[in-house]
Amino acid sequence: MNVEALRYFLFPQTILSERDFRFLSHILPALSLLQALRAPVLPKWGRHTFAAWPAITDHELLNAVQASYRAYQNYAALHGEESGLAAISHEAAAGDYAESRFRIQGMLRGREASATADATTMLVEAAVFLEMARDLDEREIELENGIAEIDHLEHEFREILGISSEEELKDVIETVTPPLVSAGGPAFRLARRMAFWLRLFHARQAADLPILVTTSVEVLEEAVESISREFAQQHREFNILQGEECDIPVPASSELRDSPGPKDSNAVSGSFFTFSQALADFLEGPRDASAREKLTAAWASLMKEVSAGGESAPPASQKLRKLSWALLEGAAVGDLWKSMDHNGVGTLAAILSPRSAPLFFLIVH
Repeated sequence: MNVEALRYFLFPQTILSERDFRFLSHILPALSLLQALRAPVLPKWGRHTFAAWPAITDHELLNAVQASYRAYQNYAALHGEESGLAAISHEAAAGDYAESRFRIQGMLRGREASATADATTMLVEAAVFLEMARDLDEREIELENGIAEIDHLEHEFREILGISSEEELKDVIETVTPPLVSAGGPAFRLARRMAFWLRLFHARQAADLPILVTTSVEVLEEAVESISREFAQQHREFNILQGEECDIPVPASSELRDSPGPKDSNAVSGSFFTFSQALADFLEGPRDASAREKLTAAWASLMKEVSAGGESAPPASQKLRKLSWALLEGAAVGDLWKSMDHNGVGTLAAILSPRSAPLFFLIVH
């Protein structure tokens, strides 16, 4: 299989912070972000690395999404909530969430009650939910940026005082770091986010094999749990194959902020290309021992490259992020969709087919 057959998708978020864009640009040669309604705000320096993937291209359908999204925003404002998704969460607690589909159907007035209209409602529902989830993510990113600014000021404070270590800093000032920094994961309504992301992804399927890139290990755990339940009912089995976890030093906030970002290529493009080629061959035959050995060797080379520490270990004070991969052998992307979105799959079965592509995750957390 050619390496160009692979496409890396952010899953299940639809936006990233500037810090995550810069960090991932040093690991991935390319990353697509699913677009429900609004296009993701991509960094100018990352135009060769990051791209939007519009899931809905029909103008009439987009207008319905826009109208429904505005209706929920107005509903949230009326009830004193900061976002439509927060308002929906209260509806769900009260048992009224099912009414949301009737609101969406109201936005589609003029259409006949048919299987096509039901399918349209399902797509609008998913798109509106992801847009409101994006609103929450944007607020979280704003908070993260505020914490990053505090880190930057602390870094400048250290330089002014000539402080070079954490121990020296403790002798000068007792710093309390609030547990407010984003964990980098889509925690709120995770299962529903994943289900609706997969619903929209199947609405406009990529010809390439999707590699799901996630910034939260909880996404993998949720996927495994969902597939396990579904396969148990069907008396099917799957295996979890995982790569060795790698620690990646994270540059200081000031370094990330001042970094101009890669332009036309990134620092590990060669190693990642080798890994991608080995991955493409591996996905063709996961049970092939030779393909597995090549993937393991390519992964080891990539880990050495991205660890950026050479032969020496990073200092104890260095913040680290972890990189790993997992293949749910015997399960497909379409199986995950079917296990998480029974209503959507059942309604959309006439026009959309669950993808048989291997279910592979790249986890950066």
